[in-house]
Amino acid sequence: MRVVENFVEVSVATHKPRFKSFFKSFESIYDDTHSFTVNVNGFDQECLDFAEKVENTFTGDNLTVVCSDINWHYGDKAKFKPLNWFEHTGAYPDFFMTIDDDIVYPPDYIKKMTTTCAEFGGIPVGVHAASIFKKDTPLENYFKQRLVKHFAFSSSRTFVNCLGTGTLCFSPKRVPITFDFFEKQHDRLL
Repeated sequence: MRVVENFVEVSVATHKPRFKSFFKSFESIYDDTHSFTVNVNGFDQECLDFAEKVENTFTGDNLTVVCSDINWHYGDKAKFKPLNWFEHTGAYPDFFMTIDDDIVYPPDYIKKMTTTCAEFGGIPVGVHAASIFKKDTPLENYFKQRLVKHFAFSSSRTFVNCLGTGTLCFSPKRVPITFDFFEKQHDRLL
């Protein structure tokens, strides 16, 4: 039985190399969400079969499965496609979360993330992030000029510059961004 205190929309992007790990990741949080979007990168028979398997395994009106087509393939950025729907319809969830297709999340993950996000007024929060530590110099190489923070190594709350897309939670009502923002980042997502 679904017991969700706030309306939570969760979005994930996946592709062929991660089809096997996807199901364990998805199962770990599926019951704690109101609405879920699965973005399948790829448009061949294997991708279409995978999308059908997802729809047959996780039934319900709360699941949307979208396959890319010949004209678009957004990779990890596909997680943010639902943001345009919110803006278009004016129907914003209390929280928007993105997950990775290769992480098995703890049972209380959705509740902890949404509670923490609410404590900070709806601004983006996450548990995998990076801080740019060479602040006095221009950012020339993101991977060499950052300090990565990950939930396995830190239990304290820390303000950071960049959040990973697999552990992100924010309120679209508080942070009204659209997919266009992410589309212009040219693969600069963690």
